[in-house]
Amino acid sequence: MGVFAYRPAPIQVNYLGFPGTLGASYIDYILADRIVIPEDERQFYVEKVVYLPNSYQVKRFQASDRIISRHAR
Repeated sequence: MGVFAYRPAPIQVNYLGFPGTLGASYIDYILADRIVIPEDERQFYVEKVVYLPNSYQVKRFQASDRIISRHAR
């Protein structure tokens, strides 16, 4: 966070880090979805909340049904 306080970039975004507000005026935006940050809680964030559609996770994956083992077959 110390580096971000120097504003090394003109726009600074919190994404996939801490899902709550960082409370720092030098972080401009936080990317989330409406589950992570419900709309009625935006008022508690210093950052501007940008909602991503569906999920804030870029890659969603499905668990495999395959059984994984350390034993050689």
